[in-house]
Amino acid sequence: MKIYKVSELIEELNWLLEDTYPYVFVEGEASNVKVAQKGHLYFSLKDEKALIKVVMWASFVYKLPFKVEEGRVFVVSGILKIFGPAGSFQLEARKIEPSGLGGLKLALEQRKKKLEAEGLFSPERKRPIPFFPNKIGVITSPEGAALVDFLKILKECRVALSIYIYPSLMQGKKAGDEIIEGLHYFKEKEVDLIVITRGGGSFEDLMVFNEEFLVREIASSPIPVLSAVGHEVDVTLCDLVADIRAATPTDAARVIKNQLDFVYDKLLEFEKDLIDFISFKLEKELLNLKFYQNYFSFKNLIERIKNLKERINYFINQIKEKEVKYISKKREKFNSLNFFLTKKIYTFTFQYKNKVSNLEIKLKNLSNLLNKKKEKIEGLRRGLLHLNIKRTLKRGFSILKKDGKIIRSSGETREGENIKAELYEGGLLCQIIKKD
Repeated sequence: MKIYKVSELIEELNWLLEDTYPYVFVEGEASNVKVAQKGHLYFSLKDEKALIKVVMWASFVYKLPFKVEEGRVFVVSGILKIFGPAGSFQLEARKIEPSGLGGLKLALEQRKKKLEAEGLFSPERKRPIPFFPNKIGVITSPEGAALVDFLKILKECRVALSIYIYPSLMQGKKAGDEIIEGLHYFKEKEVDLIVITRGGGSFEDLMVFNEEFLVREIASSPIPVLSAVGHEVDVTLCDLVADIRAATPTDAARVIKNQLDFVYDKLLEFEKDLIDFISFKLEKELLNLKFYQNYFSFKNLIERIKNLKERINYFINQIKEKEVKYISKKREKFNSLNFFLTKKIYTFTFQYKNKVSNLEIKLKNLSNLLNKKKEKIEGLRRGLLHLNIKRTLKRGFSILKKDGKIIRSSGETREGENIKAELYEGGLLCQIIKKD
């Protein structure tokens, strides 16, 4: 009869296990899951009748794309051994797969829950599409159909657009880094809106848009992001974290076009209101000119014309000041229109002054000269556009002031300060509760 030492018996049993069961696959429910400080994973695998202890060393654990959760059923593959120091029978795991659910899908499910718990998908943190998004950055493959579909819709816009394309891979290991480089590029470019788009694909093709590092980068973007990845049925984590989500590249373009059409229609309405108001004011001034032409001496008429010119300049300056208050945040979008209007005003003033200086010489032709002035003033009426702030206030806008000065940026205020809101009729005293 052979008498074994404990260590000899354990060693021989391990040889027998290795010969009989060189590599096994075991399915069961995970319980008592623990991760050691050094990264080793310990848990039990059980069914309704039995239980086996499982250990996975840290060198294998770091390769898992998901966490082993209590109560889930897994298929564990590895080597059966008796651990000598503890005298315990255990399975040294090499691989772990969810039973009935792919590893990638489980990892995605866990990642989604984690990010959702942090509030990254919360509607409260998302920003609406910019008021006038005419400077758009697009991150996509320049050779894909998504870009063609996107640009086809935007060609129908009634306003001029600046569209910048950042070429990027949209699937594969390098795609995430290239998309992030595009986000940084457009941050420096100071575009109004960033669009990330590609066509449909398999679950694996779209996996880059579920990577946590890319989701967090989109969440931290200072510029609103519109995600249009895949088709209607494809919803990635990037779609969930983006400020705006469109089902397809075509839908993304329609979101932008609808906003631009809204702004364009508002501008047409604003233009009509301004023309009506300025026409009324200029007609009134023309009547005043006719009155002084008929009932005052030439000397008084010259003085009246001078005063009238000053009143017109004052009126123009008032309108310009109110225009700045109304569109302080949008003024750079329409600077070309403002330049044209200012040029027309000062051209008229210069011409009008030269005509007045010749009035003493052309007394007999005063009536004809005044008629020409009327034509000049009518030209001013056609040129004065987009300046009626009162009608703008009537449509629900307001002017914010602090200590009598116009507030043009949230950085000029502090939480808890009192500010005044000027309305179409009257005003309001407001307190800043929170700044965005």
